[in-house]
Amino acid sequence: MIHPLSEGSFTIDKSKVFVPFDDRKDDLQNRAAGSLLVEVQPFVVVTSEDVLLIDTGLGFETNGTLQLHQNL
Repeated sequence: MIHPLSEGSFTIDKSKVFVPFDDRKDDLQNRAAGSLLVEVQPFVVVTSEDVLLIDTGLGFETNGTLQLHQNL
């Protein structure tokens, strides 16, 4: 089985900083000119013998925990 996971939506401009975007409170029109709206979505593949994480996403929180672990 393949399970999509989500680390959320982000806007990225020329600074290459991922800024969290919440469509319930943020306005697409207020993003920096030239920025992109992206969804970070890694996958977990479960086989009869293994659990594989494909695309580890954004990496670690400041406390050293993988951001992805919060969404498993």
